[in-house]
Amino acid sequence: MLHRLQAQVGVRYILWTMRSGQELDDAVALDLWGINENPQQRRTGWATSPKAFAQLYIDDAALGCPRTPEGYADWEAITHMLELRYAVGLSHASTTPPPSRTPAENQATLKSLTDKARDLSGLR
Repeated sequence: MLHRLQAQVGVRYILWTMRSGQELDDAVALDLWGINENPQQRRTGWATSPKAFAQLYIDDAALGCPRTPEGYADWEAITHMLELRYAVGLSHASTTPPPSRTPAENQATLKSLTDKARDLSGLR
């Protein structure tokens, strides 16, 4: 799923992690643009903050992140949210066009996913 987003949309990934060494090597299965930094931010010096700038953050420990009953990030729900955001059919074969949705359908789906995230996190 994340590989397809990288290929279809040109998304670049920055991994923000506490892992290091072999533990980090074992966890990484993506072509990463940066680890614990935004290389462009550092190279151009446009920000001195240690937090890597990104247009979107997916954080498994964040409030509201969809979670499985076991407590892990719910990548199926996250994938669907990414499909809505980037208007690509990531869960479909790359030759299949994404389903056409109206803005109202997108809004309803997003509300449903938000409600699911609240249910799983116990915020309701």
